[in-house]
Amino acid sequence: MKILAYKQYVENHPEKYNFAGELSKESIIQDFKKFPWIEECEKSKGLIEAHGIPHFLLKKGNIRLYISINKDYKYDVTIERVNLLTRQFTSENKTSEQVEELIKKFSSLNFNEFIVLLKKSKTQRFLNFSQGISIDNKSNWKSTIEYKRKTTRLLGKMLVTLLLYFFSILVFSDSLKVVFISLITISVINSPAIYIMIHHLSNSKNKSLKFFRRTNNFDYYDGQNKTSFSKENIHQIIYHESKTPKLPWGDFDYTEFIFKDGGSIYISSLIIDEWNLMDEFCYIKRESVTEWFQIIKQ
Repeated sequence: MKILAYKQYVENHPEKYNFAGELSKESIIQDFKKFPWIEECEKSKGLIEAHGIPHFLLKKGNIRLYISINKDYKYDVTIERVNLLTRQFTSENKTSEQVEELIKKFSSLNFNEFIVLLKKSKTQRFLNFSQGISIDNKSNWKSTIEYKRKTTRLLGKMLVTLLLYFFSILVFSDSLKVVFISLITISVINSPAIYIMIHHLSNSKNKSLKFFRRTNNFDYYDGQNKTSFSKENIHQIIYHESKTPKLPWGDFDYTEFIFKDGGSIYISSLIIDEWNLMDEFCYIKRESVTEWFQIIKQ
């Protein structure tokens, strides 16, 4: 399968790539070595306006490989499969020699095989990006398609429990006690999920987060009200996650932005997934806390 190579420089718009052509893995490695990584990284420092992020992009069918340089001048490698259920895995802090070996393997391995290769790395970090997040011009994150994914996943889990309930009726139809206990169990499991889903939907209504990648400012919309923030004024970001991710309501997390002036805002994962926030606000102090029930406290 042919490999298409693209490059992005600081002077590019964030959505613009320079097409390098259909290249062999040897040519890609040579281009990787010649790419002015350090110079481009230095250029990007201090820029406020939207600009390109220096990186390589390799495409093989619906599989993409991103190679970028981080603030420690090491390489981050992301493998992505683009379809209705888009998935990504990232491995950080690679040396140039490690990246070259990954490029050599990219042409011969499928998506899952490449993930196994990344997981063997001591510096690997697992990312499971939101599937179907709605992006307006790649900068406006809002609750449109994302809530459909989460609610569909929730309803799927609820359907499984209902099927188990009906199965228990068929098997234990002579035992009203068993049927009654299974009905109570299903109600106990699903009731919090329905409540938390409605709670997150109501807290996400008409709200959105807008930013250009790697810029200093971002906007928060609550209906017609727009509030602009500077990343430099963020004191801390707290990710509120579920203690029970396998239960039906475990997919509904939220993020708290705490600013230096004492203010704060809360963003439901129906608007933007926490992994995408970690990617955009990667240099800001952050903390993760777990809760039994992810009720947005505001």
